[in-house]
Amino acid sequence: MKEMKVPKNLARRISPKFRLLIGLFFSLLPYQILLIVINAVNGIVDGLFASNAVGQDAMTAIGLYAPMTHFLYALSIMLLSGSQFLYGVYIGQKPERVQSAFSVDLVVSFVVSVLTSAVMVLAVATDATRVMMGDPAKRDLFNRYLIGQAIGIPGLVLGQQLFAFLSIENQTKRTTAASIVCFASNGILDALFTVVIPLGTFGLGLASSVSEWLFFGVQVIYFLSEKSNLKFSLRSCIWSDIPDIVRRGYSGALARFLEMFRCLIVNALILKAVGSVGLSAFSASNSFLGVIWALPFGMVAVERMLFSIYLGEEDRESLLDTMRGIDNRRAFFSGLALEEMAGNVIEHGFTKDRRKNHSADIRVIHREDDVILRIRDDCLPFNPADRAKLLDPEDSTHNIGLRITFRIAKKVEYQNLLGCNVLTIHI
Repeated sequence: MKEMKVPKNLARRISPKFRLLIGLFFSLLPYQILLIVINAVNGIVDGLFASNAVGQDAMTAIGLYAPMTHFLYALSIMLLSGSQFLYGVYIGQKPERVQSAFSVDLVVSFVVSVLTSAVMVLAVATDATRVMMGDPAKRDLFNRYLIGQAIGIPGLVLGQQLFAFLSIENQTKRTTAASIVCFASNGILDALFTVVIPLGTFGLGLASSVSEWLFFGVQVIYFLSEKSNLKFSLRSCIWSDIPDIVRRGYSGALARFLEMFRCLIVNALILKAVGSVGLSAFSASNSFLGVIWALPFGMVAVERMLFSIYLGEEDRESLLDTMRGIDNRRAFFSGLALEEMAGNVIEHGFTKDRRKNHSADIRVIHREDDVILRIRDDCLPFNPADRAKLLDPEDSTHNIGLRITFRIAKKVEYQNLLGCNVLTIHI
């Protein structure tokens, strides 16, 4: 999938200070749009099979389920927004707690999604769904659809969490592959479970569930590999992070929660005034509108990711302001390390990949008694720590700048986030 690029005439007018940030925005946007479009198209495909292979009343079942869809997306947004913001704070200030933000998010997502599935099954078992649909025949179709969907809710919620963290780790090819697998499998299974094996509305829900678990499976493979910087671990979980995740994430999900209530009210009004035919039409129109909403929702998702990464960094407008109050020796070392490593980016990173104009962004932070240098660039992946390990100790003149930096630094950390090299040097 090709990245979106900033138009050249616009790029020339952009301040160099924001060029890297805007480049990241446009490079990530297509993948977020793809995810939302595929979810919307899956809804359209479900509607086609519902109306043509199962019957018109099956569309009523899909329409009745729409508020639950909004609830699940609100839940996912709240958890991933909160965990990403917490991740951003930890990556810049408490890197040893990064694994906690990731692991706690997955644990809470799993527990809440399983409970949601259990409540849905309980509602069917106790016939509590009669509150939403009085007609016994149509309620039976809705109940079967609920059971089919309940199977896949943990896969849906967990898959959306992993999608966001994969984007942070610059695994856009895997997120694209997972989205395509979800789309293709949903269409194939819809045909299998409604035409070849006529399972009715249960088949429609089951097809969605299996595709959601496949969506999760394609992504989770990466986090089980050695390549992943993020590792799930119950031991790393700091459970006091849960209130922080909810507090930081609920505002981003508020619109979806309100949409859930709006949908419940509109469904009730349509059923009372028009009947199930009107609800079927309303459900079909909502599926098509989901494609239109892909752009604004995708933009919000990208903004959330970028904000989470920049949140933990304390920006300083100039090196001079930051160096006030520290000793001359560390000020000299900081300037030397910054000159060597930033110069290395320009000399080597900017020239190796000539396919695009590159940008670099530098932050200098004075926190407590530490001077922290952060250099971010959008060049090809390069970890100076790996290069430092390969240096010949007998040849002290080779890569002398790299040798000096690693000798005077208290700690050097490298990460590849959102497709950018991020080098953090503690002096």
